[in-house]
Amino acid sequence: TVSSSTYTPVIFSGGSTVARIQSPAAAFTIASPSGTPLDGDSLTITVRSGGTAYTPTWGSAYEGSPGLALPVTLTASAVDHFGFQYNSLSGKWLLLAYMPAFA
Repeated sequence: TVSSSTYTPVIFSGGSTVARIQSPAAAFTIASPSGTPLDGDSLTITVRSGGTAYTPTWGSAYEGSPGLALPVTLTASAVDHFGFQYNSLSGKWLLLAYMPAFA
């Protein structure tokens, strides 16, 4: 459960990381990950919201991909899944997959 308005995933280099956010504040920040990722590392973020639509702010280390923007509103009473891959050329986590509102 995220009790503050900011969540910072901790990244372990050389593999994949799964971060789960449970019942965040109505408006919250998914901060740029801490740690040192390697090119191609993966990050999966799952947000299980409560009964209200949530508005996340994304840290500067995240970026959308062509045709797939970082979501600005998450569905109430649902689970949203985000799949990122680290790109060492840009130094950012590229959004490769987004599955919204999975109950």
